[in-house]
Amino acid sequence: MLKGIIFDMDGVIVNSEVSYLANVKKFMKKYNYDISFKELMYAIGRSDRQIWKYFYGLLKQKTPNKLYLEFLDFEAKHLPSYKEIVIPEFEKLICRLKDLNLKYALASSSPMRRINEMLALNNFEKIFDYKVTGEAFKVSKPN
Repeated sequence: MLKGIIFDMDGVIVNSEVSYLANVKKFMKKYNYDISFKELMYAIGRSDRQIWKYFYGLLKQKTPNKLYLEFLDFEAKHLPSYKEIVIPEFEKLICRLKDLNLKYALASSSPMRRINEMLALNNFEKIFDYKVTGEAFKVSKPN
């Protein structure tokens, strides 16, 4: 018997990966680094800690943490609102599932602050019984 459903955030609830990768590409150009498609794809499904350690290895500039903090500042100026990129089919699905008395969990490699921001902007806080971030684990996807 089905007791609950786990939803991924990026690419399932919001279409955030496209804008995130575009911002990474723009940010890397600031350092005169033309990041390849293969290098960009490393970011999909990984925690920010893993991503920026990898990107630091490409740039060899600053420290992974300083590079990440600089990117956060850059991204804040270029990221679309989570309200603008919500996937409409998710809202339709939740409406159809609401009478099934299931538990819902949100799992994401995104930082908890992004998860909370997305939930608040879309009024989704009450939908989820549980939420977990990849930051809570030493190793994230694909392990």
